[in-house]
Amino acid sequence: MQIDEELKDIKGKATRLNNIGCVYQNWGKPEKALEYYEKALEIAEELKDIRGKATRLNNIGSMYKQWGKPEKALEYFHKALEIAEERKDIRGKATWLNNIGIVYQDRGKTEKAVEYFQKSLKLFEELRDTENIAVIKKNIKNEKI
Repeated sequence: MQIDEELKDIKGKATRLNNIGCVYQNWGKPEKALEYYEKALEIAEELKDIRGKATRLNNIGSMYKQWGKPEKALEYFHKALEIAEERKDIRGKATWLNNIGIVYQDRGKTEKAVEYFQKSLKLFEELRDTENIAVIKKNIKNEKI
């Protein structure tokens, strides 16, 4: 990150901060992950990097989900979803709808989970994204068992 500062690559610095957050999240250190994700989010906001902001919000939501804080996870996933809707980012919207569905699935809210999975599935079908179509269909099938 020092080189990012020397090169004045602020966007690169945000990416690396985000990546460090991912490492801490994978190591099961949510407090440290959040610290890095929030720094990366600040930079995205300063740069008016809307796509980067949505990605950081999603990562924070994912971290809160893993941390066992579903309400906070939903809050961040919905913020990322709003950005995807504003940008007409179909892939982002489909991804975050699925993530929201997973939070409801984890909470045992089957109907709500399936509602979000079906919205996500429709978008991935529009994109002809066979890999994610299979994932979403599996999520729906798991809820109907």
